[in-house]
Amino acid sequence: MPRQKTPTPTNNPFGLKLNTYLLDIGRPGDYTFVAEAFGIKRPSVSEWVKFGRIAKRHYALLVEWSGRPLSWWFGTQAYEVSDASNPLSVQEPLARGYVSNPPWPFFGIAPKDYAMLSLDDKRDIEGFIRVALSKTEAARKKLPHESAEIF
Repeated sequence: MPRQKTPTPTNNPFGLKLNTYLLDIGRPGDYTFVAEAFGIKRPSVSEWVKFGRIAKRHYALLVEWSGRPLSWWFGTQAYEVSDASNPLSVQEPLARGYVSNPPWPFFGIAPKDYAMLSLDDKRDIEGFIRVALSKTEAARKKLPHESAEIF
C-alpha cells in the first residue's frame, strides 16, 4: 500500500491555492503529479508551494491543466481557510460557502469534478455556454424597449 502524501504547510497564497486544488481533485500533497504535468522536478513544485515562485512561462499550462483562470490562482477570494492557525485546513469549496471571483457558475457541479474533464470537454462546454449567451442576447434585443409607453 503506497504511503499517503502530506501537503507542505504554507502561508503563501499560491501555495495555499495549489494545496487546495490538489485536495479538490483527490491528490493532496502529490507534488510529483504536478511536477510531471509541468515537466519540472519535484523540488521546483515545493518552491511554488513555499514561496510562490512559479515562472510566467508556466501560466498558460497552469490554466489548461487546472481548468481554473489565473484570477483564481493569483486572486485573494477563491479559497477559504477554516482555521487561521492551520494553513492546511482548507474546506471543501462549495459545501463550505466557497467564494470566487467570478463566482463558480455551476450549482450542481463541484469544481473538483469539473477539473477532471478533458480540455476538449471543457471547450465543448464553453462553446455551449457561448451559444446560450448569444441566444439570450438576441432574445433580449427583440424585447420592447423598457422606456416605451404601453397603452
